[in-house]
Amino acid sequence: MYALADSLYHKTLRISVTTCALLLLFVSGILSQTTAVLTNTSMQQLASVSGLAAADQTGSVEEGALNQSSTLSTADRRATSQSQYDWLVFALATLLYSLLLLLVTNYALDYVRRQSATHAAVRD
Repeated sequence: MYALADSLYHKTLRISVTTCALLLLFVSGILSQTTAVLTNTSMQQLASVSGLAAADQTGSVEEGALNQSSTLSTADRRATSQSQYDWLVFALATLLYSLLLLLVTNYALDYVRRQSATHAAVRD
């Protein structure tokens, strides 16, 4: 008899849930705050390289209106980066919840199908 629990769909779903859970643990920093800092820093570096954010200004620059506005702009980018990081954690948590819901639903439906097949075989 073909075992539905060992189908490719179930294997893929289990792997997806495991991967998403591990990624969420890494990104959120639940186990270690270092991983959250590493993720946030990596996101800022990628944004800087791709031109979505400017790198911090270092060195001696005389005070002026342009420098002050640039400093405020950098602070705004950091706040935006933190909100993007929070959104990423929320999106991963939502995805993990959806995958877990699919996994539990599929196993429950498989159980019901097996029970009805067993009862039909007993009746015959």
